[in-house]
Amino acid sequence: MKSMDVVVSGQVKKLERKVEDLLQLGRITTMKQVTDVINPGQEASLDLSIGPDLNKYMIKYVYVEGLENSKMDIEILTSTADHPFLVYKNKTNGHILYDVLDLPYEDEDAAGALHMRIMNSGSIPSSFIIRVSGLVSN
Repeated sequence: MKSMDVVVSGQVKKLERKVEDLLQLGRITTMKQVTDVINPGQEASLDLSIGPDLNKYMIKYVYVEGLENSKMDIEILTSTADHPFLVYKNKTNGHILYDVLDLPYEDEDAAGALHMRIMNSGSIPSSFIIRVSGLVSN
C-alpha cells in the first residue's frame, strides 16, 4: 500500500462518518439498488426513488460495485425524456466506483427519482450494487 492510498483511505473514512452522522440527523437520503444481470456491452436504465416531492438535492457520493468484478460506465441524467441533460458521467477501470461529489441535482420529471444509466463495459455478465446519497434541499 502506498502512502497516498492511506491518506485517501483516511479521507474516505472521515466522509463515511460524516455521512452516517447526517443519516442519523435525517438530513440525508440514501438510495440502494441491486440491478438484474447486465451482459457485456449492454446497459440498464434505473430510476432510484427517493420519495415523493423530493426533486432537488445535492448528490454527495456515488458508489457502484460490479459483483462479478465487472467494469462499468455510469451516467446520471435529469429525466427519462428522449434527450435528457447529462449531469454526471464516469467510466471505471476496475469493478468499484466511489466518487465523492458536491453535485446539484434536479429531477425534471418531478417523479422524486434519480435517473441513472449503467453500462457493463466488462467482459462477463454482472449485476451491480448502487448507492447514492444526497442532502435534501426542498
